[in-house]
Amino acid sequence: MLNRNNIKKVLTDNNGFSFILVLIVIVVMSILAVSLLGVTSSNMNLSAREREHQGTYYIAESGATIKLEEVKSIVLDAYNSSENTNEFFTEIENNLKLGTPDPLTNYTFQESFGKTPHLNVTVEEVENRNNDSDIKIYKIVSKGGIGNRERTVEALFTASWPGVRETPPPVYIQDYVAAHASGNIHLDGGAEIIGSVSTNGPRGAVTTTSGAAIRGTIFPDLERNYELPDREVFDFPTFPRPPNHRIGDHDVVRNGSIRITNWQASGYEFDITENFYIPELIIDSNRNLTLNVGHSDKEIVVDHLNLPNGHIELKGSGNLTIYVSDQITMGSGSKINENGDISKLNIYLKGSNNPSHPKNINLSGSQEIYGSIYAEDANLNFTSGAGFQGHIVTGGESVYLSGGFKGTSDSLLFYAPNARVTIAGGAELFGSIIGQTINMTGGTRITYSPQSLESLPFFPNYEQEEIEPPTLNELLQVGTIKER
Repeated sequence: MLNRNNIKKVLTDNNGFSFILVLIVIVVMSILAVSLLGVTSSNMNLSAREREHQGTYYIAESGATIKLEEVKSIVLDAYNSSENTNEFFTEIENNLKLGTPDPLTNYTFQESFGKTPHLNVTVEEVENRNNDSDIKIYKIVSKGGIGNRERTVEALFTASWPGVRETPPPVYIQDYVAAHASGNIHLDGGAEIIGSVSTNGPRGAVTTTSGAAIRGTIFPDLERNYELPDREVFDFPTFPRPPNHRIGDHDVVRNGSIRITNWQASGYEFDITENFYIPELIIDSNRNLTLNVGHSDKEIVVDHLNLPNGHIELKGSGNLTIYVSDQITMGSGSKINENGDISKLNIYLKGSNNPSHPKNINLSGSQEIYGSIYAEDANLNFTSGAGFQGHIVTGGESVYLSGGFKGTSDSLLFYAPNARVTIAGGAELFGSIIGQTINMTGGTRITYSPQSLESLPFFPNYEQEEIEPPTLNELLQVGTIKER
């Protein structure tokens, strides 16, 4: 039987306590370890599922991206090989195989934890606005998967047919043809064009009768809009008058005008030491005037360039520009820069500022100009053996060439986009001509000669016409890739 001393002894005995404490610690640690293993296992499973989830999205996104790159190539190829809307969209849809899943077997993806990724991409038509629409909307649907897990993304794209942009052969102003008209071209009575012709009208706008012939290609329906060069050039500069000069008892220069109207002045050489304003430059009785420009380019403003029967010779290495504010008169046999370099002389004739009464330039008796002229609004009448060795530009509404007129520059450009052009009576041109209408008859001929940019005055800002094909952005608009 326990007494008080025995009880005290039992209570104060420490033997075995350490064992119990260790056992408790082991149990607690085991519980904690098991819990930690559970959490870790759960996190690992979650991470694996998250990797698969993200991996399937990236696979699906890659499929859409790959297919969009294919679409870009297919759309460009379809435009280059198509002539109309139907051909364009038919080729796109045939190459994309609408509605047919494409596993993109040419592309491989690495295994993910022993599972092989898989992919299917389909292109569907979303909207066709009408049967004749130049725009169609499509959708790319890309399904990517790893094992049994899949995700789907999609992207819209719009294909647009901009129409055919025909690029003609290299051209300078004149479009690679001997004659162009915004309206009709008619040849009759043995008239001949050696070279191609073009018109803004239909093919029926070009006709030949009575032995006339076009020895080249006819280009209809060009829809070209020819404009006159910069007209601000007709705001002529202000220059001083040259000083008076007397030869014998004749005033060869008086009040700024040059007067080769006396035997004492024939053969006079006028040194253009600076740019001058000359109210009238007159030469008569088959007399001669030499204009010496020296070694630099010069300009003169003349109210009346008046050659009832006279000749102007150019001297010096510089070029001469003559601005004529009032009128040009050239009588029988008069010549300017005869047999000279046509690039050395350019003449501008200011318009009348009255559309109902335009100016006129008449050459009707073997006159010759070796240079180029730009008339703001003048109607032209060149007949009776008149000749022009240079380029002609006019905003006038009538051009009449006949009686043996010869434009015999190797590459003459006769640029009269507003004019009804009549060529008759054996007139002949070498180069090319542009008019509103062109009518040729009576043994006339145009022989094509190509233009070069360097040889053309009056068009300082013109560059060779190049028709650019549409850009990819004009043919295709692509939306963002997003998950379905």
